[in-house]
Formats: sequence, C-alpha cells, structure tokens
Amino acid sequence: MKLFNKFAVMALAGGLSLAAGQTAQAAPITATGSVGIIGVSSAPAGSIDTGTTFTFTFSLFSGGTGDLSIVPVGSSLVTQTITATVGSAVSFNAAWGTFSGVVTTATSDGPTSNRVVDVFALGTFTPLAGPPDLTGFDPGPMSLTFSATQTGGPTGAVSASYTIASPPAVPEPATMSLLGLGLLGSAVAARRRRNQ
Repeated sequence: MKLFNKFAVMALAGGLSLAAGQTAQAAPITATGSVGIIGVSSAPAGSIDTGTTFTFTFSLFSGGTGDLSIVPVGSSLVTQTITATVGSAVSFNAAWGTFSGVVTTATSDGPTSNRVVDVFALGTFTPLAGPPDLTGFDPGPMSLTFSATQTGGPTGAVSASYTIASPPAVPEPATMSLLGLGLLGSAVAARRRRNQ
C-alpha cells in the first residue's frame, strides 16, 4: 500500500512539474469584432440576392471584445469582395491580422423593396505585428458573418457590415492528460487511506 501511495504522489508531482516546466504555448485569439463598410456596390445590378457580389470602398473596425479590444476603432481593413455563394472565398487584411475563409452559408430574405442578404464564412485568422501587435497569438479558426440590406427596391442603396468571432482556446490534450492522471492517482491514494 505504501509503495502504491508513493507512486501516486510521484505521478502527481511529476505530472504537475512537467506541465509547469513546459513553455507556455500561444493560443488563437478569443474575441469578437465589428466592421463597418462604406461605399457598398453590388453586381449584378438590381435587387441583391444570393449570388450577388459586394464590393466596398472602405472597411473600418467599429470595436472589439476580448483580445481584439485593443484594436483602435476606425482602423482600416482591406476587405476583398464578398460573394453570396457557398464555396466562394472571403478575406480581409489589416495591420493587426489577416483572415482567409470560405462561404459556408448564403441566404436572402424579404421582398425586393427591402431585401437582406446574409453570408457566413469559416476560415483562419493569422495575427500580425500591428499596431496593435497580436503576434503573441497563434493562427486559429475564425468566423465572419456578413449582412447586406437594400431598401427602396432594385435601384436602392445597399448598406452592409460584418462581424468576426474567434472561438475560445482549448487546453492542450497532453497537459490535460497529465493533470487527469495526477488527479486520478491522488483520488486512488485517498480512497486507499480511508479503507486502511
């Protein structure tokens, strides 16, 4: 029994010291952000719908949460065209990072007098040196949700914006396994002490 207890304590201590001795790995950002778009045009001409390609004069960061809260409001992004077709490429470039993804959902709703087109894309966000400097983070998954509205019929103006979101980081499997092994060993040791 005493030998088993010593083994359990050594496993717990070894697992914790190995986990503590590992260098901290960077993780993808955990954040959301809003982007306002100025000068939206669409092709083909007429009512917007799925299949419409949207182009923009300016894209400006409107605000962020989490790791993107340090990005200045009003900083510019270069947003390539967004086409409301599943499988089309979507990207943006900013001083603080780039996104490259693919449209997974494209829908339209409403009459031609007030049409809304929504696009959802999944891809990868790659942090850059900025400003602000986000190079302490690894590239990771991000979603981009775009919405365009046309009021006043087929010749009406189009307004649009999009949001970006990165999921929370997940603990490394190796660290979790070591922690789990250590906790299991201490639980077994505690149970055996009670039974003696």
